[in-house]
Amino acid sequence: MQNRLAVALAFYAGPEVFDTSLVSETLALGMETLSSVGLRATHAGLLGGGHSGKYRKLTGAFSRSLSEGTLEGITSLTLASVPAGSDAPAFDGVAAIGVTALGEETILFCVVETTHVALFSQQYEVVAARLASLRPWSFGYGFTDRFRHAELHILAMDPGDLSPEESVRLNAWYQAGFNARTTKLRNVYPDNYLNGSQLEAIAAPGTTLRQFASRQAGTTLQPVTASTLVRWTIPDDARLRGVRADLAHSNLIIR
Repeated sequence: MQNRLAVALAFYAGPEVFDTSLVSETLALGMETLSSVGLRATHAGLLGGGHSGKYRKLTGAFSRSLSEGTLEGITSLTLASVPAGSDAPAFDGVAAIGVTALGEETILFCVVETTHVALFSQQYEVVAARLASLRPWSFGYGFTDRFRHAELHILAMDPGDLSPEESVRLNAWYQAGFNARTTKLRNVYPDNYLNGSQLEAIAAPGTTLRQFASRQAGTTLQPVTASTLVRWTIPDDARLRGVRADLAHSNLIIR
């Protein structure tokens, strides 16, 4: 089960956007989004407000408490969907949608098996638009990876089997302050949501990232509706590898 591919979306902002209303909106959005792709939330994990963070089945009193009760004090909420007969969302989950306050960051994320949502499919575009519009995010990205790797990548955690180069990059990102993260890039992804500071950063001598991106054949650069972010999409794998190679030695990438 650990090698299942998933599409992942993540949006990041500072701690100022995190509040009880964001938790409540993420809960509603998560339920709606899972339903829209033919899934249902089977478990929820909450941290804070007397909750341990462990997943619990969405049945009976617990389910009612989420829909009717207060979410005051919650610092992390994740909805998960698992196949019938499973009670292990950490291992068997086919989707996870959540929001968390993590240090200097607020992270909104969605990870779904590619059998349900493929990268750049119509369903993906709908989910991406919903997440992007929820708050004024600082940046974001979308990509495809093994399910568990995707979740841990978003949270800057080590899955235990990274290459030496990947470990160095993960540590560099983990140690970078939020200011650095909002003015540089963690990587170049198939789907990139960029702010003005990132777009005006130098990608090559005398060339900003905005200028560099606009010149790349087979990619698109366009404003995100109801957002200050600009979306840079690179759907072709070969083109993505080329762009990454071109920017590998720039100061734009945190490494």
